[in-house]
Amino acid sequence: MIKQIFIASILGGACVLHLAQQDPWVQQLALSYFKHEFQEALDCAVSGKFKRLSFFPAQIELTDMYVTARDGSDWRWHADQFAIQISWQELLLYGTFDFQISIDNFKAESGMHNAQLAMWPHITLACAGPTLDIYTFLNKIDVTNASLTAEDPHHNLRFFIALDSHTQKNNHAMQSAIELLDGYVHVGERTLFKGLSGSLQLDSFACQPGIDICLGGAASLELPQLGSQKTACYNS
Repeated sequence: MIKQIFIASILGGACVLHLAQQDPWVQQLALSYFKHEFQEALDCAVSGKFKRLSFFPAQIELTDMYVTARDGSDWRWHADQFAIQISWQELLLYGTFDFQISIDNFKAESGMHNAQLAMWPHITLACAGPTLDIYTFLNKIDVTNASLTAEDPHHNLRFFIALDSHTQKNNHAMQSAIELLDGYVHVGERTLFKGLSGSLQLDSFACQPGIDICLGGAASLELPQLGSQKTACYNS
Protein backbone atom coordinates (compact mmCIF):
# COMPACT_ATOMS: atom_id res chain seq x y z
CA MET A 1 0.00 0.00 0.00
CA ILE A 2 2.79 2.46 0.93
CA LYS A 3 4.59 1.66 -2.31
CA GLN A 4 1.42 2.32 -4.32
CA ILE A 5 0.82 5.62 -2.50
CA PHE A 6 4.43 6.67 -3.16
CA ILE A 7 4.19 5.83 -6.87
CA ALA A 8 0.86 7.62 -7.14
CA SER A 9 2.35 10.70 -5.45
CA ILE A 10 5.29 10.73 -7.86
CA LEU A 11 3.01 10.37 -10.88
CA GLY A 12 0.66 13.02 -9.53
CA GLY A 13 3.52 15.44 -8.95
CA ALA A 14 4.83 14.80 -12.46
CA CYS A 15 1.38 15.50 -13.93
CA VAL A 16 1.10 18.74 -11.95
CA LEU A 17 4.51 19.93 -13.17
CA HIS A 18 3.64 18.95 -16.75
CA LEU A 19 0.43 21.00 -16.59
CA ALA A 20 2.17 23.88 -14.79
CA GLN A 21 4.79 24.27 -17.52
CA GLN A 22 1.95 24.86 -19.99
CA ASP A 23 0.39 27.59 -17.86
CA PRO A 24 1.01 31.13 -19.27
CA TRP A 25 1.37 32.61 -15.77
CA VAL A 26 4.06 30.07 -14.84
CA GLN A 27 5.81 30.64 -18.17
CA GLN A 28 5.91 34.43 -17.67
CA LEU A 29 7.09 33.97 -14.08
CA ALA A 30 9.96 31.74 -15.26
CA LEU A 31 10.81 34.20 -18.06
CA SER A 32 10.86 37.17 -15.68
CA TYR A 33 13.08 35.29 -13.21
CA PHE A 34 15.50 34.26 -15.97
CA LYS A 35 15.75 37.82 -17.33
CA HIS A 36 16.33 39.28 -13.87
CA GLU A 37 19.08 36.80 -12.97
CA PHE A 38 20.74 37.15 -16.39
CA GLN A 39 20.72 40.95 -16.17
CA GLU A 40 22.08 41.01 -12.62
CA ALA A 41 24.80 38.42 -13.33
CA LEU A 42 26.06 40.00 -16.57
CA ASP A 43 25.21 43.68 -15.89
CA CYS A 44 23.12 44.06 -19.05
CA ALA A 45 19.61 44.59 -20.35
CA VAL A 46 17.75 41.61 -21.87
CA SER A 47 14.70 41.25 -24.07
CA GLY A 48 13.36 38.18 -25.83
CA LYS A 49 10.32 36.12 -26.72
CA PHE A 50 9.33 33.08 -24.70
CA LYS A 51 9.38 29.82 -26.65
CA ARG A 52 9.23 26.87 -24.27
CA LEU A 53 9.46 25.91 -20.60
CA SER A 54 10.22 22.38 -19.46
CA PHE A 55 10.70 20.88 -16.01
CA PHE A 56 11.96 17.49 -17.29
CA PRO A 57 14.63 18.41 -18.16
CA ALA A 58 14.71 21.82 -16.43
CA GLN A 59 15.02 24.13 -19.42
CA ILE A 60 13.84 27.47 -20.71
CA GLU A 61 14.09 28.58 -24.35
CA LEU A 62 13.88 32.08 -25.82
CA THR A 63 13.80 33.38 -29.37
CA ASP A 64 14.82 36.77 -30.79
CA MET A 65 16.97 37.52 -27.73
CA TYR A 66 18.62 40.96 -27.52
CA VAL A 67 21.30 41.86 -24.97
CA THR A 68 22.63 45.42 -24.57
CA ALA A 69 24.76 47.35 -22.09
CA ARG A 70 23.07 48.94 -19.09
CA ASP A 71 25.51 51.85 -18.98
CA GLY A 72 25.15 52.77 -22.65
CA SER A 73 28.46 51.18 -23.71
CA ASP A 74 28.83 50.56 -27.43
CA TRP A 75 28.08 46.84 -27.66
CA ARG A 76 25.12 44.54 -28.25
CA TRP A 77 24.34 40.97 -29.27
CA HIS A 78 21.39 39.07 -30.66
CA ALA A 79 20.53 35.37 -30.92
CA ASP A 80 17.71 33.73 -32.86
CA GLN A 81 17.56 30.92 -30.28
CA PHE A 82 18.81 30.78 -26.69
CA ALA A 83 18.27 27.78 -24.40
CA ILE A 84 19.59 27.08 -20.92
CA GLN A 85 19.24 23.75 -19.15
CA ILE A 86 19.98 22.67 -15.57
CA SER A 87 20.74 19.10 -14.52
CA TRP A 88 18.34 17.80 -11.84
CA GLN A 89 20.80 14.98 -11.13
CA GLU A 90 23.64 17.34 -10.21
CA LEU A 91 21.32 19.52 -8.17
CA LEU A 92 19.77 16.68 -6.16
CA LEU A 93 22.92 14.58 -5.70
CA TYR A 94 25.58 17.25 -5.27
CA GLY A 95 23.68 20.48 -4.59
CA THR A 96 25.13 22.29 -7.61
CA PHE A 97 23.66 24.06 -10.64
CA ASP A 98 25.14 22.41 -13.73
CA PHE A 99 24.37 24.69 -16.70
CA GLN A 100 24.18 23.72 -20.36
CA ILE A 101 23.65 26.53 -22.87
CA SER A 102 22.78 26.45 -26.56
CA ILE A 103 22.86 29.60 -28.74
CA ASP A 104 21.97 29.69 -32.44
CA ASN A 105 22.67 32.46 -34.96
CA PHE A 106 24.61 34.62 -32.49
CA LYS A 107 25.52 38.08 -33.81
CA ALA A 108 27.60 40.45 -31.67
CA GLU A 109 28.67 44.03 -32.37
CA SER A 110 31.13 46.03 -30.31
CA GLY A 111 33.06 49.26 -30.41
CA MET A 112 36.81 49.27 -29.72
CA HIS A 113 38.64 51.77 -27.55
CA ASN A 114 42.40 51.69 -26.96
CA ALA A 115 42.57 48.26 -28.66
CA GLN A 116 40.02 46.76 -26.24
CA LEU A 117 36.50 45.59 -27.00
CA ALA A 118 33.79 47.69 -25.38
CA MET A 119 31.99 44.44 -24.52
CA TRP A 120 35.05 42.93 -22.76
CA PRO A 121 33.63 43.54 -19.22
CA HIS A 122 30.48 41.67 -20.31
CA ILE A 123 32.59 38.77 -21.62
CA THR A 124 34.56 38.70 -18.34
CA LEU A 125 31.35 38.47 -16.29
CA ALA A 126 30.04 35.69 -18.57
CA CYS A 127 33.24 33.68 -18.06
CA ALA A 128 33.08 34.18 -14.29
CA GLY A 129 29.51 32.85 -14.07
CA PRO A 130 26.63 33.94 -11.85
CA THR A 131 27.14 34.69 -8.16
CA LEU A 132 24.33 32.67 -6.59
CA ASP A 133 23.99 31.27 -3.08
CA ILE A 134 24.37 27.77 -4.54
CA TYR A 135 27.53 26.55 -6.30
CA THR A 136 27.22 26.83 -10.09
CA PHE A 137 29.35 25.89 -13.06
CA LEU A 138 29.00 25.83 -16.82
CA ASN A 139 29.19 22.27 -18.11
CA LYS A 140 28.62 22.83 -21.82
CA ILE A 141 27.92 25.63 -24.29
CA ASP A 142 27.25 25.28 -28.01
CA VAL A 143 27.27 28.39 -30.23
CA THR A 144 26.38 27.95 -33.91
CA ASN A 145 26.55 30.44 -36.76
CA ALA A 146 28.21 33.03 -34.52
CA SER A 147 29.88 36.26 -35.56
CA LEU A 148 31.54 39.28 -33.97
CA THR A 149 31.96 42.65 -35.66
CA ALA A 150 34.15 45.24 -33.92
CA GLU A 151 34.87 48.80 -35.06
CA ASP A 152 37.38 51.39 -33.89
CA PRO A 153 36.33 54.70 -35.50
CA HIS A 154 39.40 56.53 -34.14
CA HIS A 155 41.73 54.29 -36.16
CA ASN A 156 39.17 53.54 -38.91
CA LEU A 157 39.50 49.82 -38.15
CA ARG A 158 36.89 47.11 -38.67
CA PHE A 159 37.28 43.51 -37.51
CA PHE A 160 34.98 40.58 -38.32
CA ILE A 161 35.06 36.90 -37.41
CA ALA A 162 32.50 34.10 -37.95
CA LEU A 163 32.67 30.72 -36.24
CA ASP A 164 30.98 27.70 -34.68
CA SER A 165 32.04 26.70 -31.17
CA HIS A 166 31.53 23.70 -28.88
CA THR A 167 32.79 24.03 -25.30
CA GLN A 168 32.56 21.37 -22.60
CA LYS A 169 33.95 20.92 -19.10
CA ASN A 170 36.40 18.03 -18.82
CA ASN A 171 37.66 17.45 -15.27
CA HIS A 172 39.24 20.80 -14.28
CA ALA A 173 39.48 22.22 -17.80
CA MET A 174 37.11 23.86 -20.25
CA GLN A 175 37.79 22.50 -23.73
CA SER A 176 36.61 24.38 -26.81
CA ALA A 177 36.51 23.14 -30.41
CA ILE A 178 36.27 26.18 -32.68
CA GLU A 179 35.57 26.10 -36.41
CA LEU A 180 36.61 29.36 -38.11
CA LEU A 181 34.21 30.15 -40.95
CA ASP A 182 35.36 33.60 -42.08
CA GLY A 183 37.20 36.66 -40.88
CA TYR A 184 38.85 39.89 -41.99
CA VAL A 185 40.46 43.11 -40.79
CA HIS A 186 39.99 46.39 -42.67
CA VAL A 187 41.89 49.59 -41.91
CA GLY A 188 40.37 52.39 -43.94
CA GLU A 189 40.32 51.20 -47.55
CA ARG A 190 43.02 48.58 -46.94
CA THR A 191 42.33 44.91 -46.21
CA LEU A 192 45.02 43.51 -43.92
CA PHE A 193 43.67 39.98 -44.25
CA LYS A 194 40.47 38.17 -45.28
CA GLY A 195 39.09 34.66 -45.82
CA LEU A 196 40.07 33.39 -42.37
CA SER A 197 39.27 29.68 -41.96
CA GLY A 198 40.44 26.68 -39.99
CA SER A 199 40.00 24.74 -36.76
CA LEU A 200 41.22 25.55 -33.26
CA GLN A 201 41.35 23.66 -29.97
CA LEU A 202 41.36 25.87 -26.88
CA ASP A 203 41.84 24.46 -23.37
CA SER A 204 41.52 26.75 -20.35
CA PHE A 205 42.48 25.91 -16.77
CA ALA A 206 41.58 27.89 -13.67
CA CYS A 207 44.61 28.87 -11.62
CA GLN A 208 45.61 31.42 -8.99
CA PRO A 209 45.62 34.10 -10.14
CA GLY A 210 43.88 34.13 -13.52
CA ILE A 211 43.42 31.44 -16.19
CA ASP A 212 45.97 29.40 -18.13
CA ILE A 213 45.09 28.90 -21.81
CA CYS A 214 46.51 26.38 -24.27
CA LEU A 215 45.67 27.00 -27.94
CA GLY A 216 46.39 24.78 -30.91
CA GLY A 217 45.09 24.11 -34.41
CA ALA A 218 45.53 25.22 -37.99
CA ALA A 219 44.14 28.19 -39.90
CA SER A 220 44.58 29.94 -43.21
CA LEU A 221 43.90 33.47 -44.50
CA GLU A 222 44.44 35.66 -47.52
CA LEU A 223 46.87 38.60 -47.46
CA PRO A 224 45.85 40.88 -50.35
CA GLN A 225 48.73 43.30 -49.70
CA LEU A 226 51.22 40.66 -50.89
CA GLY A 227 49.86 40.77 -54.43
CA SER A 228 49.12 37.90 -56.79
CA GLN A 229 52.67 36.52 -57.07
CA LYS A 230 53.79 33.58 -54.96
CA THR A 231 55.71 34.90 -51.97
CA ALA A 232 57.35 33.11 -49.08
CA CYS A 233 55.65 33.98 -45.79
CA TYR A 234 56.80 32.94 -42.32
CA ASN A 235 55.02 33.15 -39.03
CA SER A 236 56.35 32.30 -35.58
